[in-house]
Amino acid sequence: MRRAVICVLVVLLVILVGVAGCKTSTKTKVVPKKEALVLNSTERILIVAPHPDDESLAPAGLIQKAISQDIPVKVVMMTTGDGYKHATELNLHVLDPKPEDYRKLGEMRRLETLAAMRKLGLKDEDVTFLAFNDGSVNSLWGKNWDYDKLHLGLNGALESPYDFAYQLRSPYCGDQVVKELTEIILDYGPTTIVFPSAEDVHHDHWATNAFVQYTLAKEEFKVRELQYLVHRGRGWPTPLRLARKKELSIPHALQGIKVTWIWKPMSKSEEDLKEQALTSYNTQKIVAVGFLDAFVRENELFMKYTIPDLVQVDKAPTLDSKELPGQVAIDPNDDSLLDGPPKGGDLEVLWLFRDAKTLWFIGDVRNETNPDIIYALHIRYITKDKVERLDVEVKDGKPTIPIYADNSIKEKVEIEYDEETGRVAAKIPADRLNNADYIMIDVETYKDQIDENHWLDRTAWQRIRIR
Repeated sequence: MRRAVICVLVVLLVILVGVAGCKTSTKTKVVPKKEALVLNSTERILIVAPHPDDESLAPAGLIQKAISQDIPVKVVMMTTGDGYKHATELNLHVLDPKPEDYRKLGEMRRLETLAAMRKLGLKDEDVTFLAFNDGSVNSLWGKNWDYDKLHLGLNGALESPYDFAYQLRSPYCGDQVVKELTEIILDYGPTTIVFPSAEDVHHDHWATNAFVQYTLAKEEFKVRELQYLVHRGRGWPTPLRLARKKELSIPHALQGIKVTWIWKPMSKSEEDLKEQALTSYNTQKIVAVGFLDAFVRENELFMKYTIPDLVQVDKAPTLDSKELPGQVAIDPNDDSLLDGPPKGGDLEVLWLFRDAKTLWFIGDVRNETNPDIIYALHIRYITKDKVERLDVEVKDGKPTIPIYADNSIKEKVEIEYDEETGRVAAKIPADRLNNADYIMIDVETYKDQIDENHWLDRTAWQRIRIR
């Protein structure tokens, strides 16, 4: 009975499995790759930031380097930072913020951004505010995708209330985010886009990453992509104070992922100017003592991913094969978003490949699975004409396929389980891949219910090219 329960729970989700105490890691060891940042005279750089201050925390030195080489730089701000309750309380001296208080904070943070960018050498017209609601970007990416399912922000609005927004009265939904990003990229024509890391643990950051990846894939934009990290939990960056002579190091948990780390050395004058730019953010310094200063270091750090091709095999290997094709995700151990995660909540490895008829997901978690944990698999099938989404959730041993958006689909899923290796395969018909250019995937685990407060772990959203 216990074995049967385990089989159902991990079903579909790819990521589940292992026997506590006797399972060996299936990860491929990866030595971090490092390269120096190089810009050329033909560059056009677009920086996408979730909140006011992210564009200064991570790439202020890159901005300075580009300006010194007469390289155009534009900054796109996803939100105005108008959903931060603690910052609203402290800066406006209110105990129970009202929608108008949040909007006032958003206006204050916009002015701080413009002041910071002027210090770095940009003009006000180089900064665009999409003005979606702070704290909502993951909701827009998930359940608030359609125009008839708008997100209600803490600012009291379903549409952007700001007269400085890129589009006045911009509806708060994911489809609108993609529309505006697409317009900006087509109009500006960047050669390099700098945006948040898929490994960032802040939901506005990883969701901004997902939106940028989605837009690039759907429109087949060919650009250099550099990702930056701001939030990686306690212990990074360290020390949490101004430490100009120290290196901004690779977080320990991310040293084994498949990515090339790009180093941007900082001169003393660049450090000085970055520190000056960050002094503009008074609303944030009052709530994040030391955090902003901790990014003034002897270097800046960026990540460059290689988009893998979907592996196709003539015959699918058996689950007990020593080597499996198409490893697409290595997730850090012990990186749960909650303290003291229960067994079965820490994602580890994901393989993805196809044969003539089937798309295979094979994966595991650290230790054994747990009937109290909810497992969720998310897929986006992307073509230029349309995108189809498949969301699968397993709760209390029962898999369901919720319909979150107009483009949500139902799909048949088969499960194969191997007791000796502790591997689980989720098999999905491959027909939808015939017209797809890319797929995007993500797997998540939750404790008790699916919401941010019960989130245990997630793999980074990533796209895979279909040949």
